[in-house]
Order: sequence, then C-alpha cells, then structure tokens
Amino acid sequence: MVRASNSLFENMEFQAFFELAVQKLIDSEGIEVGVADVTGAAWREVDFPEDYEAAQALFN
Repeated sequence: MVRASNSLFENMEFQAFFELAVQKLIDSEGIEVGVADVTGAAWREVDFPEDYEAAQALFN
C-alpha cells in the first residue's frame, strides 16, 4: 500500500483518494479486495485532524 500511495504523490495526484491507491494495487499486483460488514460496529472515517480527534473521543 505504501508503494501505491507513494506513486500517487510522485505523480502529484494530491487529490486522489484511498480507493485510487487500492485500485493501483489491484491493477499492478492483482491483489483481491473483499468487504466487511460493519453494521453496528463503532467506526469513524478520518480525513482531517479534527476527524482524528473525534475518533479518539469515540474510542476512548
């Protein structure tokens, strides 16, 4: 994943999303991606520092 993420930075794709890095791994290395049902699970998307702070409050 790090290599795919670095590739995005090297190509100056700064507005790319996590999904693009995953797609690059699928295309270049043939990894398989699955799904997980998180219904009822505590989770929080973290994109910004304030998201991280909210996640810390949720999980502490």
